[in-house]
Amino acid sequence: MSIRKVSTAGPVKAVTKRKAKRPLAVVASLICLVGIVMCFTPGWVMGVVLVVAGLAMDSVRRYVCGACGNRIEKTSVMCPVCQTRLGK
Repeated sequence: MSIRKVSTAGPVKAVTKRKAKRPLAVVASLICLVGIVMCFTPGWVMGVVLVVAGLAMDSVRRYVCGACGNRIEKTSVMCPVCQTRLGK
């Protein structure tokens, strides 16, 4: 008599990549452009502030599952929605 283990996890889906999205890239670029133009006017201090703010906005990255598009953490191994394994 042998004992068989039964897997309750269900079928494992294919491996997909996590995608890095920069949702504010266009807005951040426009803010940087306005800031650079303002650096050459009497309001140069505000121009410097806008350039720094635009660069800070552009550095924000969000990761999404390549299969379903759900937002995930950078360190996730499996998508909580579609149960797809995430590769590098």
